[in-house]
Amino acid sequence: MKEKLPYAKMSNEQIFDLFVKMYFKIRPKDATEYIKKGNTPSLYIIKKRLNLTWNEIKIKADLGNLKYVRKNKSDYIEIIKNLELKLGHIPNQNELKNNNISMSFLLKKFNVTTYSDLLKIFFNKNYIYKTHVQVKESDEELLEMYKNFCKKLGRVATTQNLNESKKIYNAAIFTIRFGSMANLRILAGYEPYIRQHYQKYTKFKILDILKQKYIKFKRPLTIEEIRNDEDIPNHITILRYFKTTSMKTVWKEIEQELIKDYIKKTNNKD
Repeated sequence: MKEKLPYAKMSNEQIFDLFVKMYFKIRPKDATEYIKKGNTPSLYIIKKRLNLTWNEIKIKADLGNLKYVRKNKSDYIEIIKNLELKLGHIPNQNELKNNNISMSFLLKKFNVTTYSDLLKIFFNKNYIYKTHVQVKESDEELLEMYKNFCKKLGRVATTQNLNESKKIYNAAIFTIRFGSMANLRILAGYEPYIRQHYQKYTKFKILDILKQKYIKFKRPLTIEEIRNDEDIPNHITILRYFKTTSMKTVWKEIEQELIKDYIKKTNNKD
């Protein structure tokens, strides 16, 4: 019989450290294997004291021991992708630091010189990395920021103007918040773009696609899965239509819609 540890007298940090030691000792594939082979501290204690689920504490353990435990490049890539999933967006350099990931260590490990080079390796795509997609400013504050930028510029600021300036957020921030640069232009009081175009997606259409994918996989899809699925627009497009900066918020809305569909279906049967 295992000796019962005095968890009540232990700090949260001590409990977490205990989990980390056990986790890297047995390297469980899932929560079930952890319970069978270790379970010290138990998942109950982890949830009660640290308020973390199995997936959350596993990610935190991986990130916190990145430099000292992980060896293969594929392991580092997996960890950064897990962080992207956790945050709902590509992590910036401050977020790596906050999760105990050394930027200099990664640059040296992958033999590159910039963070943009790392993102290309991690996500197989070129990124013009400028800033975090989540911002503290309200819609009104962002709108005022854009208007002031236009005044200093002496004309209506374009996508290129925003992306090339170091004094304002890039265009992705504004298109996510306001739906498009055209909407931003109108809300700022400028003449709308006069341009005919075919709208491939609507929020309703994306909502329907994501609902079907959720039903198929029985869970939210990762950003990597979204990228590799030709039926789904890229996650930046999804965020823009849902007017949010977090995929967690999108999936929460999907789950709520599925619950509504289920209730409606149940009521129709009655």
